[in-house]
Amino acid sequence: MQLTQAIAVLLAAIPATMAAGEKCSYYDGLRWADVNGICGSPSECVNVKNGYWVPGKCPGGDNNRCCITRKCVTTKPPGFHGDCSTVSRCAARRGKTQDELCPGLETVKCCFDARS
Repeated sequence: MQLTQAIAVLLAAIPATMAAGEKCSYYDGLRWADVNGICGSPSECVNVKNGYWVPGKCPGGDNNRCCITRKCVTTKPPGFHGDCSTVSRCAARRGKTQDELCPGLETVKCCFDARS
């Protein structure tokens, strides 16, 4: 019993760090509450996973950010499937955007291809 307690005390003293590939989250106001992501490369997040990143939630500075990947379905026009992305990234992909379907800053919108 004492050994178990000693191990628990030692484990509690080890600082928790999040490396690439570990889960991360941030609070995005009352509407979305906690938004979950994965720590990793910002360029991979944007270019490979079609996501967006949040700074300051993972260790490692600029090379390890909390990557949020989230799908969305538009309401105007209805029924287009997309992903939450920054407006600039969506424009580079020649997509269209719709507000209020994604967590994050004002620059994060539902990005969809209206041609599909």
